Amino acid sequence: MAKKAAKKAAKPRVAKPKADKPAAKPRAAKAVLNFIDPEKQALFNVNREKWERLNQAVQKAVAQRRSHEKTIKGDGFTLSQIKVGVECSTPEGEAALQSRIANDLLAAAYVGADIGTQLSLFIEPSRVPATERAATEGAVDAQTNKPAKPKYDPSTPQYKAYMDSYHEEQGRQLKAGIKPLDESEPGAKLIKKSEKDAAAASKKDAGPPPAKPQISKGLTHKEQSRADKDTQAAAKATADKYFKPGGGDFGSIN
Repeated sequence: MAKKAAKKAAKPRVAKPKADKPAAKPRAAKAVLNFIDPEKQALFNVNREKWERLNQAVQKAVAQRRSHEKTIKGDGFTLSQIKVGVECSTPEGEAALQSRIANDLLAAAYVGADIGTQLSLFIEPSRVPATERAATEGAVDAQTNKPAKPKYDPSTPQYKAYMDSYHEEQGRQLKAGIKPLDESEPGAKLIKKSEKDAAAASKKDAGPPPAKPQISKGLTHKEQSRADKDTQAAAKATADKYFKPGGGDFGSIN
């Protein structure tokens, strides 16, 4: 028995090759359209197309904003300042900024920093006169080409301060040559008229256009040369008429 076991153990086992199983028959594929609701499909494509348009608009707006941020820095401002200005354009945003500054100054006061002594300015209620605030609002609205729509009753001094400041800022812009965003804004027609008047005056001061040499076909070299001289003589006579001291409609030229 021991010899049989030793002989059996010494003999290597050879794995019998397994017979290949027949490939499973593919199931009959059902048409995908049988599982699609036409209404759901239409709704999906409408949402997809609208999202694609909005996404393209967002990407375009982001690119434009990045370009404008470079302009902001070129004008000497920081992006942080712009964001603070946007935040302070509403009472809620102004209150949030005031709270953050007060907390920062409180931390400075805890460590004995000199700037911490300014904390009282942000804890006490604002003491800016109402008329001054209204005047500032009027100037800002004019600078940003917004219509003059004060939130005050016409009988109040705040209303008058707003309107006076609004029109004063508009006058400053017109003198400085700052144009409104479009012709529908206040002062746009006045600017357009002044530009036309300036262009007409410039054209009048320029005098008549210089005479162009007459080039005729079929002339000989001598005839063409003579015609050119006549043209130059006519041009000189015209110039003497308009630019000679005391001549023409232009008066004397010092």
